[in-house]
Amino acid sequence: MKTTDILEFLDTAPDEIRPWVEEQQRALRAGGKPTGAAKGVTRSRFRRLIDTWAKPLLMAATVFAIIFGVWFLGRPPVEPAAAPQQTQLGEAASRSVDVQRMAELTAQVQVTPSDIDARLELGVLLLESGDPAGAEEQWLAAADLDAGRVEALYNLGFLYMSKEPADEQKARDAWERVLEIEPDFPQADVIRNHLPQG
Repeated sequence: MKTTDILEFLDTAPDEIRPWVEEQQRALRAGGKPTGAAKGVTRSRFRRLIDTWAKPLLMAATVFAIIFGVWFLGRPPVEPAAAPQQTQLGEAASRSVDVQRMAELTAQVQVTPSDIDARLELGVLLLESGDPAGAEEQWLAAADLDAGRVEALYNLGFLYMSKEPADEQKARDAWERVLEIEPDFPQADVIRNHLPQG
């Protein structure tokens, strides 16, 4: 915008700001730049509201965002929800050993050795308590009692893979039997992902 255009525009200014207009015109004619707002000119109501409230609100929002960010980053991680079809061994890692339940199941297996469900659950509790040999014994017995119940074989596969060193051949054999007996087993994809190559 040319200086002459600015001077013409300033000539159209209202009388209330005439002193400021003349000051601006003098500055422009002298080769300078116009100065800021006119002295004594009232600001619009909107501008006053912004000046009065915007800065404090912006500061409060910034402080809140910082506090929320620190809280969000410092909170403990959330445990993922268990899948509804998750089998016993998958649940083992997420719960503590229930000693009373283990005693009940041990008694149940002694009274009724053919109780497959009790053997499956007892195997999980034994593994959780640090007795992988006891877990293996229960799951092998459950697999022998009913070859159609593949949960024991599924758990055995993970047990064999968790050993140091992993017994990949036994794990492969157990999981291949699961897929052979029940190809639509809910954890068939999990088995395929963990199945040792060989």
